[in-house]
Amino acid sequence: IDVAFFQEVDFNSRRSCHVNQLDWISRTSGLAYRLPIVSWDRGYVPYPGINPINHFGKVLSGGGVISRYPLHTIRNDLLPKPRENSFLYNFFYLQRFLQIFKIELPNSEINCANLHLEAFSQDNRELHLVRLQDRLVDYELALTGGDFNGPVELSEERLKKWNLNMSPSTSFP
Repeated sequence: IDVAFFQEVDFNSRRSCHVNQLDWISRTSGLAYRLPIVSWDRGYVPYPGINPINHFGKVLSGGGVISRYPLHTIRNDLLPKPRENSFLYNFFYLQRFLQIFKIELPNSEINCANLHLEAFSQDNRELHLVRLQDRLVDYELALTGGDFNGPVELSEERLKKWNLNMSPSTSFP
């Protein structure tokens, strides 16, 4: 493996015993280069359930990329939260992201995107897909991967430029 994209990794969270999971995976895999993106930073998350002993508590998490080759951040977009959610719900809700970066290969460079799109709000997911389509053109991305949380529907114009090799399932472990 030369590069791996991650979503929903903890950097300093109670639920994962404050282990920086991206750093740990990077060290143990031998993929020394890494780029994190923080998309959820809350001092306390009262979830799941009503018993505080089960709550997530402190959460610092997001996504990231690890690679055998040097990585360079181009752009990190935190995507909008669902408008239909209440202010309080969205305050504790994780933010989705679009991470644009460059991989410095031995004889070339390629632009890539790691993403985590909306799972529960169809309207918000459509906003995220519009942002993705814009970035596909803006940065001439060679590779895009991540947690799409559903089918990818790109405009006819974008489809002409892209070869979609989707997984048989829209989400998988």
